[in-house]
Amino acid sequence: MTTLLCVVLDINQENWDLPKTNNSMNEENGSLQLGKFLDKFFVFLKTFLLLDPQNEFSLFLNSSSRVELIYPKPQQKSTGKKSKINEMKKERTVLKELYLKRISQQKHRKKNQLQNKEKEQTQTNFGGGEDEILRMKEKSSFEKEIKTSISDFLTNLKPNSVEGKTTSLSESLSRVLCYINSVLKKKESQRISQQQSSRKKNMTNTMSFNQKKILSTEERVRQLELSQMLADSALRPRIMVVQLSKDVPSQYVPVMNCIFASQKIQIPIDALVLSKLDSMFLQQASHITEGVYYKTTRQSEILQILLTNFIVDHWSRRFLKLPKPSNIDYRATCFDNQKVVELGYVCSVCLSIFSKYSVLCPNCHTRFPIKKIDKIKFNSKK
Repeated sequence: MTTLLCVVLDINQENWDLPKTNNSMNEENGSLQLGKFLDKFFVFLKTFLLLDPQNEFSLFLNSSSRVELIYPKPQQKSTGKKSKINEMKKERTVLKELYLKRISQQKHRKKNQLQNKEKEQTQTNFGGGEDEILRMKEKSSFEKEIKTSISDFLTNLKPNSVEGKTTSLSESLSRVLCYINSVLKKKESQRISQQQSSRKKNMTNTMSFNQKKILSTEERVRQLELSQMLADSALRPRIMVVQLSKDVPSQYVPVMNCIFASQKIQIPIDALVLSKLDSMFLQQASHITEGVYYKTTRQSEILQILLTNFIVDHWSRRFLKLPKPSNIDYRATCFDNQKVVELGYVCSVCLSIFSKYSVLCPNCHTRFPIKKIDKIKFNSKK
């Protein structure tokens, strides 16, 4: 199963140990060196790409001030005239290739059959032949690009923008969901264009009745296998959050909106928390979306945790016993003062939660019946 892994990395300067002199995790401060973590994380990404040559990943940096996509870098939009000219050139090249292929099939059919068998064997072994090998080499050479972009991101951060040991988790999740939506739309358009081009090829390469009889059953089986491979090549997105910062109670509503949106689209959210305190938001996110939640403070365990718990796709997790959090914090936050609430008042219209009673809801401005509320209070005191 081909997957699109979207990683959100907490890059807050106050949580990471950035100087190069310290080569280990400082247990007193709880600070982890960024360089050593990236080396282990690159091993995880390379093994993820080796599982399937069609796997893809993206990396978002999350700080207290902004969220940025550093890999793959967004491409600049071209003008309309240039795009039309490029499309015309592509169509001409495709027509020329089809014409040359048709002539070569008529002249050297036997030789081409042997060559096609050899090519198919290489495709089954390497997942697409020489093109896939070159693609894998391009994918594996991402370390320098990511390191340079992280250093540029840290240098461009303003010192006044750092507001304690917090990050904008809601903004990063919304950006990731928008990115996944755009990637899936592009893949769908490419798949539709491939289907249309294959139909045109079948119409141009019409054969006589006698030639259709010559077609062997093996070729028909190969065509069915190719169609099944195209159907199974759809990307299954997955989100992974690496967090060191504390939760911000004021972000409860937008974070929960992102969690429910990913649940509706069936996108699991995995969470790796590298701090002593648990994350209430990520615990609920991994539980609601059927993801993986793991908390550790030891640097020596990070690579093993990544390779054993977070590398598996959503479909194959059914056959494995992955760790599950025993105590999940399901408490909500007050919409008024942004504090964690165990018992509170819930609006029956907009489902907003408040720690104190009020006649009017501050969000939707609905008026509550006072007599019924007084009866409920009187019965609860008894």
